[in-house]
Formats: sequence, C-alpha cells, structure tokens
Amino acid sequence: MNSERKKILIVEDEFITSMDLTENLESMGFLVPATTDVAEDVLPLAREHSPDLILMDINLKGEMTGVEASNLIKKELDIPIIFVTGQSDESTILKAIESEPFGYILKPFDDRSLKTSIAMALYKHSVEHRLKLSEQRYRTIAESSDNLIAILDVNNKFEYINKSGLNLLNTLPEKIIGSSISEIIPSSSANELHQEINNARQLHEKRHIQVQLFIKDKEIWIYSTFIPLNQGNSNNSQILWISYDITNSVHLQNKLNADGLIQIEKNMEQFQILNDEIRNPLAIIATCVSLDEPPSGPQILKAVKRIDDLVTELDKGWIVSNKVRTFLMRHYQHGENLKS
Repeated sequence: MNSERKKILIVEDEFITSMDLTENLESMGFLVPATTDVAEDVLPLAREHSPDLILMDINLKGEMTGVEASNLIKKELDIPIIFVTGQSDESTILKAIESEPFGYILKPFDDRSLKTSIAMALYKHSVEHRLKLSEQRYRTIAESSDNLIAILDVNNKFEYINKSGLNLLNTLPEKIIGSSISEIIPSSSANELHQEINNARQLHEKRHIQVQLFIKDKEIWIYSTFIPLNQGNSNNSQILWISYDITNSVHLQNKLNADGLIQIEKNMEQFQILNDEIRNPLAIIATCVSLDEPPSGPQILKAVKRIDDLVTELDKGWIVSNKVRTFLMRHYQHGENLKS
C-alpha cells in the first residue's frame, strides 16, 4: 500500500457499528469521506467522493439491499466492495457471491481481520485494474491493425477477431464468435489452415502458411502466422492468428511472371530467326571458299568460325530461356496459349 491515504466509504445501517468502523479505519490510516445507511445513497456518494473501497452491509434502509446497490456500483464505477454483515445463512451468502465482491466479513470482527481483508481487496483490485488496462491496450492495438488478428480456442473456434479480420472474411461478430474456421472458410482452405494450427500446437512454435481463399466468390490470398499461447508444453492451447492480405502482391507477381515469360517467348523466337538467317549464309560462304580456294580463304573461314561460335552462344541462351519457360509453366501455370 502506498503512502497516499486510501478513502473508504462506509455503508452500514447500525449507527454504533458505523461509528466504530470509522474510528478504527482512521486509526489504521484510512480516510472515511462519508457514511450512509441508505442503499439508494451509495451510488451518488461514490460518484462524489471516488472512494478506493466500499465497506457495505447487505441489509440497509431503503428499497434496495446492499447486493443490489453493489450491482449498480459495478455497472458504472470501478470500486472494490467488501460486504460486512451479521448474516451467515446460505441464501444471503450466495446472493453476495453472485455480485462478485472483493471480500465478505462476518460480524463481529476484529481490527486485524478487517485490516487484512481491506489490504487484500485493495491489492486484488490493483492487480485486476492493471490487467484490464493491459487488455484494453492490446485490444486497442489489435483493433487499429490493418491485418486480421484473432484468438482461437482449443477447438479452433473464434474467441476474438478484430475489425480488419471481420472485413477480410466478410462476416459479423455475432456470426463468427463461437464458430469454427471450417464454418467460416471453405473446406479446402480450412483444412490447410487447420493443419498448420495443429502443427503450431504440437511443435510449440510459430507456423506460417500462404493460402488462397474464396470468400463469397471473391478470391483472396492471405499469409497467416499461428502462434500457440500455451503455458509450458500443453497441446491444448489457444492460438493467436495473424493474417496479412497479400492478394495484390500475388497478382502482381503473377503478372510479372507472365510478362517475363512473354519476353522469353519473344527472345526464343529471335534466337531461332538469327539461327536461320545467319547459319544458312555461313554454310554457303564456307562451301564457296572451300571450292574456289581464294588467297583470302583462311581469313574468311576464320571469320565464319567466329560468327558460328557467336551463334552457338545464342543457342545456349535459347536453351536457358527454354528451361526458365518450362519452370514458369510448371510452377506458375503461365505460358499456355501465349502469343508473341
């Protein structure tokens, strides 16, 4: 507990008990900004004084009980409540438990148990408050992301998905939360995703996959990462799913591959033309030189061989281009019915 004095609101229908509580709390170093014995006064007083904790009896004056007043507080304010009551019957205790108090003290009580209960309630509330802030922070980050971010339970059902994920999968929160991947995504793609999710759980490591989806007849390519959120080596863990829409990148790559193949087809055609238009005349020149045996014949034949070697190098380029063409046709389904 820090040095700042904590404020405690007392809600007690017995005047003597209220006075004793006030005196005891102040002697412990707490501030008591107000007391009341009417349930309907609790919320206005809590708004006015912003106490760090409320000590509240269950049976109070007015139309409401302490439990009902506690529920009103919880809906509007983040203030821990400890019930202080002389009733220990099961019905009363169950009603109090349902309102999720931070403590339950039976009268009569001593100062030590009171101080311990208050310290535990303040600590528990502080921890929960930090967790809520952390959750809000991460939720804000997730909701501001342009990528799909989702959490899947052990049965691969959606526990959470951000707005970008809803837009990507073209669905609504009420439809997707509690649904499995196969209920949202076509079966063939869902099977691929399920396989990598199971691998992430079993291998306890991040897994990646690129898949093609058809969401309401619209083609989408996504690159997904699955991260197990397990403690230890459990295979029954939640999965953090992050997906990037790479549709434009895939289409661009396909276009580049197709354009490259078209250029290769043109190059191969040029190679063939050069082969025909150069080698045939070279053969004629070489034959004529061999028959006539002019004085410059050796120089001419040397030049013919040099040109023939250059054409041979072009033939090697044709072979390489043909291999690239075959690879693209096999792996990227390009090249069919291409025209130069």
